[in-house]
Amino acid sequence: MENAKAAHINELVRVSEGTASKRDAIITASWRRCVADHKLDPTVRREAYILPHERLSLHRDAMDEFLRMARFGLEALYRQVAGMGYALLLTDSNGITVDFIGDRASDDDLRRTGLYLGADWNEGRAGTCAVGTCIATGEALTVHQTDHFDATHIPLTCTAAPVFHSGGGLAAVLDISALRSPEPKISQYLALQLVKAYTHKIENANLYNNFRREWVVKLSASQEFAEVDPDFVIALDGAGRIIGFNHRACRLLAGEGEGREQLIGRSFSDLFDCQVDDLVRFVRSLPTDQRTLRLRRSGTPLFAQAMPPPAIAVPRPRKGDEGSLPNPLQAMCGGDPALKAVLTRAAKLVNTRMSLLIHGETGTGKEHLAKALHQSSVRAAKPFVAVNCAALPEALIESELFGHEPGSFTGAASRGKKGLILEADGGTLFLDEIGDMPLSSQTRLLRVLAEREVTPVGRTRAVSVDVRVIAAIWSS
Repeated sequence: MENAKAAHINELVRVSEGTASKRDAIITASWRRCVADHKLDPTVRREAYILPHERLSLHRDAMDEFLRMARFGLEALYRQVAGMGYALLLTDSNGITVDFIGDRASDDDLRRTGLYLGADWNEGRAGTCAVGTCIATGEALTVHQTDHFDATHIPLTCTAAPVFHSGGGLAAVLDISALRSPEPKISQYLALQLVKAYTHKIENANLYNNFRREWVVKLSASQEFAEVDPDFVIALDGAGRIIGFNHRACRLLAGEGEGREQLIGRSFSDLFDCQVDDLVRFVRSLPTDQRTLRLRRSGTPLFAQAMPPPAIAVPRPRKGDEGSLPNPLQAMCGGDPALKAVLTRAAKLVNTRMSLLIHGETGTGKEHLAKALHQSSVRAAKPFVAVNCAALPEALIESELFGHEPGSFTGAASRGKKGLILEADGGTLFLDEIGDMPLSSQTRLLRVLAEREVTPVGRTRAVSVDVRVIAAIWSS
């Protein structure tokens, strides 16, 4: 073993000095990075570094909700490899092991080698290793036996894949490692495929959890897996703008000329041949083979399923109902073909949580349309609260909209005030003359729309609210 370690160190020195290597290019680049950038000495063997409990708690607390969700993925993966000598590590984006599953019979050996909770596998400390090099490259890989930089890690085989959060950045790394393994690196091919599959599952679960109150569109090249195991998942806000995506969707759209930074805020209909109003066609009421759309640039066809927010009840369309209008909207029509065309389009949105903006001159019936949309929706039995933003004093607009706690400011009601947004909980809030609302209040309102929660003046904790917002603005 000592001879093998000495030969390994000699190879490291030669490669770091520029000698050609038969290793994978990603391994060779990491070795050179360890010497040139991290200033690691290949002749020095380093013991595994385990963070003290207090420091580890800081890393775990920073991703508490993600850890609870990801734990199900770790346990499911461990059931696939139980009894095969593998340990599972989940690290944060800094390479600190924040979750771990291993064989208790090998507990001492796992801790000694760093395959343990709290271990630091950052490339700058541990050298070339699956976790650290995965963080450095953003790619899934296997670092097998003598691929490791530090000779202490030669007995190990480690395979890791990145887990990206819904904004595209690195959230975590999932690693599957063993103390002993067959010599050929190809023996870890199945481990690599398993870890890539489970990072994809964890990413999707995290996205569903983060955007459970928004529209989520699942896409797949395969009709059979479009619903149960989609390749691409995209979350949309009420206006049909992209607010989250899994890594495969990011790579798909990067192929369409869109970088990660460019995706957030882009309209779904800019990238796919599907208008936002038509998302309701992709719910499960239609057979999968009838739910296809195409990428605008390449024309690539994909099978789709749209998951509406849970508060929305999207009824299965009945034969012959496609062209009919709900009664409240029908009553506004008056037989005018142009108005009927507008109302027919509006009818597609009655049971969504999309916020709407109605343009029109004074006296054209903007509030009547908002009320008809409310009465046509599943929210009809809940409050319809109309607010004229231009009539509210600027000094009181926030307390009127968001409410306030008792005695939170001079002149505040002694019992506090619920606020118009909470008055509309479960129903519709109509904001007329929205353009006259102060910019500071518009910013707070935007948070209500994004987070579905409101913080009354004088209160530190937010209150969840389920409200559909329709705004109106004068236009010539």
